[in-house]
Amino acid sequence: MHNVIGLLLIGLCIGWVVWTLRHPTPLTMFMSLSSIFTVGYYGLPILLIERSSLRYLPEAEISTTIGMSMLFFVMISVGFIAVMRRGWGSTRNFSFGPIDRLLEQHWWPVTIASNVLFIVFLTTQAQSAYQFESFDAYLASKSIWSSIIAFFSGLFQAFTAINFVRALQWRSNIRIMAAGFGLLVQLGLVAMNANRSLFIAPFLLVIGAMVMFRLNRMAGMTLAIAIAALLAYSPFAVAVRAGSWNGAQDIAAEQFSYGENAFDTALQSIVDRGDILQSNSILKAHTDAYGHPGWKYYYSVLMLPVPRFFYRSKPYLLSDTGDMNGEASILAWHLSVASGPGSLTAFGAIIAYREGGWIWLCLNGLITGGLYAYFLTVLSRGRYISQAFFITAIYNWGVRKVPPSLFELLADVMTYLPLILILLIVSRIMVGSKLDLDLIGDHTPGDKSLAPAE
Repeated sequence: MHNVIGLLLIGLCIGWVVWTLRHPTPLTMFMSLSSIFTVGYYGLPILLIERSSLRYLPEAEISTTIGMSMLFFVMISVGFIAVMRRGWGSTRNFSFGPIDRLLEQHWWPVTIASNVLFIVFLTTQAQSAYQFESFDAYLASKSIWSSIIAFFSGLFQAFTAINFVRALQWRSNIRIMAAGFGLLVQLGLVAMNANRSLFIAPFLLVIGAMVMFRLNRMAGMTLAIAIAALLAYSPFAVAVRAGSWNGAQDIAAEQFSYGENAFDTALQSIVDRGDILQSNSILKAHTDAYGHPGWKYYYSVLMLPVPRFFYRSKPYLLSDTGDMNGEASILAWHLSVASGPGSLTAFGAIIAYREGGWIWLCLNGLITGGLYAYFLTVLSRGRYISQAFFITAIYNWGVRKVPPSLFELLADVMTYLPLILILLIVSRIMVGSKLDLDLIGDHTPGDKSLAPAE
């Protein structure tokens, strides 16, 4: 039964890819991208189950957990198509006026500053627990200020991707080389983090920017390169990760080998992503036994914009206990591995099921899919800062979590809400000022009037 469900899921994902090839838009490209990574996270581990840890689970559990993921993705697709077809959000113009114009018209300083700031962040802040000898050490390294810096670093990385694609669009060789060099440095610095989602981020942000500027053919070619790079990098990341918990990551990196069959090794590292389905099974059994989370779980999302500096006892995000031990991925670790620090992959369907069972899983997927389409439509119509939010959303919702559930989506929105409000206020204050009058120009994304003189 699990094979049938897995094939149906893969068929749905292929359907999105075919639709995108025939009707390439920012929205269909998002769902196509999400579909490709859904196959990697859920489809391949089921089809190649004898090579994954799922083979130790009873048939009923395997069928239930892949069925849960399939149902959730179907409902997301239905909600997404409904909103996309109606064009909700297509009349909204979400922009930040003079701030957008300032960033658009100063390619060089924005590109240099964004690359420098993000590279400084990469070299001074920890991005992954796999850089530490233990999860405790990783948590001890986190602080309020490091979280704030990490938040802004995401926008800096998005700015570098946007400006690289703008240089490609302008066919300005010197700008292409300058921005491209910065992206290569980013890629090199994240490669030793043993985190595949961080490694793929520079590629996906660039692809998102290409989609934004309607460079669809180029986006497709870059996606093919990104997938090939991920397949090549994945076994290395797994080896370094395995050595990280006992402090032997440097030795693991030096001694890494693809073995006799490099493709087989790469495929196995992808199939091992079946651990998310195993986590789903563990968390479903726990939910069935102990019930759904209470008000503190939802309150954690509402309080997310409040800095911990002002609210020391702020509950841990999406935790039913208020502390980190109640968050799904950490709870899954405790239930399956040990009571010590650690986490397993858990997002999307199991989060929706944990909140309200099968009926809520369906409603959650339907609402979430609709919100995906609405938010992406609004952001894709905006200008520079909206474009940065758009490509960040493509990465966060289409790749990093495949796909996130409603409250995971709302958590992302709440994270950026304070900055959006501040930028809107500043842009309104700037309207009509001398700086704004100097910058005024009604340009749309990709407008050649913004191209540099060559």
